[in-house]
Amino acid sequence: MKIRIVLLSSIFCFCLGLGLGVQAIDKSKPQQANRGSESIQISPSAATLSLTPVISGMSQPLYLTHSHDGTNRLFIIEQTGMIKVMQPGATTATAFLDLTSKITCCGEQGVLGLAFHPQFWTNKRFFVDYARAGDGATVISEFHVSSDPNVADPNSERILLTVPQPFSNHNGGMIEFGADGFLYIAKGDGGSANDPGNRAQNPAELHGKILRIDVDHTNGSIPYAIPPSNPFFGSMTAAQEIYALGMRNPWRFSFDRGTGKLYCGDVGQGAWEEADIITLGSNYGWRIWEGNHCTNIDPCVSTGMTFPILEYGHTSGRCAIIGGYVYRGTLATLAQGLYVYADLCTGEIFTFDGTTQTLLMSTAKSPHSFGEDESGEIYFVDGGGGAVYKLQDTPPCTFSLNQQSASFGMSGGTGSFQVTDTGGCTWSSMSNASWIMINSGGSGSTSGTLNYTVAPNNSGSNRLGTISVAGTVFKITQSGPPNFEGFVDHAGCDFIAGWAADKNQLNTPIIVSIYDGANLLTTITANMSRPDVGAALGDNGLHGYNIPTPPSLKDGNPHTLHVKFGNSAIDLVNSPAVLTCTDYVGFVDQADCNTLKGWAADRNRLNISINVEVYDGSTLIATVMANNSRPDVGAAIGDNGMHGFSIATPAGLTDGNQHTVHVRFETSATDLTNSPKSLTCSSAPPNYVGFVDQADCNGLMGWAADRNRLNTPINVEIYDGTTLIATVLAGALTSWNAIPVNPIT
Repeated sequence: MKIRIVLLSSIFCFCLGLGLGVQAIDKSKPQQANRGSESIQISPSAATLSLTPVISGMSQPLYLTHSHDGTNRLFIIEQTGMIKVMQPGATTATAFLDLTSKITCCGEQGVLGLAFHPQFWTNKRFFVDYARAGDGATVISEFHVSSDPNVADPNSERILLTVPQPFSNHNGGMIEFGADGFLYIAKGDGGSANDPGNRAQNPAELHGKILRIDVDHTNGSIPYAIPPSNPFFGSMTAAQEIYALGMRNPWRFSFDRGTGKLYCGDVGQGAWEEADIITLGSNYGWRIWEGNHCTNIDPCVSTGMTFPILEYGHTSGRCAIIGGYVYRGTLATLAQGLYVYADLCTGEIFTFDGTTQTLLMSTAKSPHSFGEDESGEIYFVDGGGGAVYKLQDTPPCTFSLNQQSASFGMSGGTGSFQVTDTGGCTWSSMSNASWIMINSGGSGSTSGTLNYTVAPNNSGSNRLGTISVAGTVFKITQSGPPNFEGFVDHAGCDFIAGWAADKNQLNTPIIVSIYDGANLLTTITANMSRPDVGAALGDNGLHGYNIPTPPSLKDGNPHTLHVKFGNSAIDLVNSPAVLTCTDYVGFVDQADCNTLKGWAADRNRLNISINVEVYDGSTLIATVMANNSRPDVGAAIGDNGMHGFSIATPAGLTDGNQHTVHVRFETSATDLTNSPKSLTCSSAPPNYVGFVDQADCNGLMGWAADRNRLNTPINVEIYDGTTLIATVLAGALTSWNAIPVNPIT
């Protein structure tokens, strides 16, 4: 009994905050005539419908949604701080994200909204609306899923928007993505009663509005952008985030997946509840109007106002509208196109066909929200009872598909799958993507084959779509043009390494191809761990590669190395690179006027003889193959030792002049060890003749010549004992130039 008392108290507080605020209508003043009937009929189909239990024992469940990724999972918000996930067919839920420490709860505060990014299946981003601990401010945050797809990363939070809350009630809380890819946000008027700050009509305020932001782009330091079509885009005085205004407490809204229209249940003050179709730039009247009725708080201006599609009064205990969904399911639970909604205090479920409100079911439960699964079936969230139910026929029908998914290339194509109907129930189908067309077999009351066509993908990215069919979904993925990113970190004669990824296929390793010019050498999967890349791309980082440099690149010749993405012609950044791979070793054993001798090898090409080139300064004068047997060399480098060379000193070096002789590996600029050498060689031995004419304290004079080099002056060297003290060219006619002699002490 004690538990029941606490539960009812919670329901009452929530109801009071949503709909039973202080009544401020002055009934002595004239009221605007009712613009539509509030009469509610009894549905003839109600007897065939039931609320089938899905899960119980939850802590104040507040909302249910799905991740539109083809997994058929259900995500359920608990107002007290937990978001939980249910697998298809499960009867229990597991923790997805714990926000308990971040929030203020309860009443109209807590975790209030959850929305998954349209590309959640690849980018793993989702968004939460909660009341911040301490001051109750509204926070719109982005989170990411961890490596476990059923567990969020609590440390991934990125706060996009914070809105101070003047009072604890009228927080709104609904968030959802539209077909335009933008995030829509419901904000209540700030709380209390009768909007004391007149915030809903003030375009400078975010309160009392439907907001729309672009979460895929930023605006300077602001972590989101403003869609250019927003009504106050570029304004210096109005809040540019506003999509529509004049809302009181738009607790729950939803997009009709058939028409794209935005339906919103806006909780009334004390007399009237309303539902609206929200359109760009429209003003829904609060605090001037409550439903179709002037509040007389302000002058009853109707020009420029958009009035509700339906309203009902606070009769028979009704107090607060809980906006729901337009039924687009495939189990024929309801007629297509009916808008489903409820009243918090009575637990009644209603439908609206565009003209008439119909009482579908009286539940005696506490509906805090509705939810919709991927197939379009509707769920009832009993916040007061801690349970979730599915609205369905009694008894429910059972269907199965012979396959659950299909994949297509960029060009698209056709496909089919079998629907098995075990109970003879009526079923239908609906494409949830504009590029998937159902051709035939999309409905029936027996088993059948559904045929579909997938259009060519010109979107620029991979895409996922679903077909809702017989209460479940068939998932279709289609590849788009790759969005490659990668880098060659190292390309040397030892190894080639870097990373490569396709941003349209996050968490999926791709192939890189290694080319020598236009010739494919090898392919490798880039699947090594690169946490730095994962942090940059927002995925698991398994995109690294590292391979030894292929042997064919180590022939000593220059090669143009390309590292390319997969089978494409696209190089990674830092590719191509020119490689000339050698590991030269060699020695000049002898370099004199008779012989040039030594050995040379490339350890990258064992057992292969290479050339050496002989230079006189910078002039190539000889090329010789180093292919003589050198067992000592073979033993040292581990091959056949055919690396020796020996040639007679080239004639051009025996002219008696001084020459700088280089012995180099092949066509490189790399000298062998012990090279270069300085040589002065004659083709015949010198035939010196000379005389010292004078050698005294005044000077040294004489002459010197080499008869084998007539007409060619030669040098003479002056020694003090064994110490060279001067060198002079004997180039003066008949004698040396006199040179001074240092005094001998």
